[in-house]
Amino acid sequence: MKSMTGYAAIEQDTDNAQAAIEIKGYNSRYLDLSIVLPPALVPFENDARRIISERCRRGKIDLSVRLREKRAVPVTLNYAALDTYIALCAETAQRMEGALGTARAVNPFDLLRCEGVLECKRPAAREDLWLWIKPLINEALDRFDSEREREGIHTAAVINGFVQEIEAAHQMIRACLPYVEEHIITSIRKRIKELGIEGIDESRICAETALLLMKWTIAEELSRLEGHFAEFHTTAERTTSPGKKLDFLCQEIGREVNTIGAKTPLPEVSRLVVTMKEALENIREQLRNIE
Repeated sequence: MKSMTGYAAIEQDTDNAQAAIEIKGYNSRYLDLSIVLPPALVPFENDARRIISERCRRGKIDLSVRLREKRAVPVTLNYAALDTYIALCAETAQRMEGALGTARAVNPFDLLRCEGVLECKRPAAREDLWLWIKPLINEALDRFDSEREREGIHTAAVINGFVQEIEAAHQMIRACLPYVEEHIITSIRKRIKELGIEGIDESRICAETALLLMKWTIAEELSRLEGHFAEFHTTAERTTSPGKKLDFLCQEIGREVNTIGAKTPLPEVSRLVVTMKEALENIREQLRNIE
């Protein structure tokens, strides 16, 4: 069991370049990837997505790669663009002198900052850099997974505590079943007494009790809950990404618990149903952070 939240960062410095990789994970119902790469690595974004999707099933995951090359960048002048900017500057200076009687000298570095004057001959896709960065991304993902597993272990322990609370309440409800018939008979006799009816046949009371027992029986719900508990434990222990299935099982458990609460007349069972609902809500809150 892994958490969807986590963080990992890695840096590496060589003679040619310096790289910084950062991975952040947040809660999300689906896998949502956000990848930021330097221009030289943008053509390899699909490879980066594949690497992450092979390791992560759910969650919003942000991958950021910052890169700074130390070697000289091959830059050339675009003389046609430069001449155009120089001509525009000369025309501007002439107009300023005619209108204001003065003109400011042009700084050559200002011209170099103009769009299109400098051209970089670096190839758009740097496969050599990607072959260096790719193992670093995998190493960062290893740290990211370790962080998620550590948090997942803690979350699993919290969830297991709430599951045990529900199972204990389930056993206590099962122990209350023999008292349902007694409660029904007592309730019928009390109602008859309140209405002032005399001479009611005991067989009639037994028949009414049997009908109410058929209506209020919760044996099937208790049995289905046991099956859901077993499936919950199996899924949590053996499934790599159990979050979605465990959430579905919580819905099924909640359905059975609601039915038990609606069908059972015993106040003791009603109190236990409230306990089960509270624990179940706490489980679902924790599952929002599980992959």
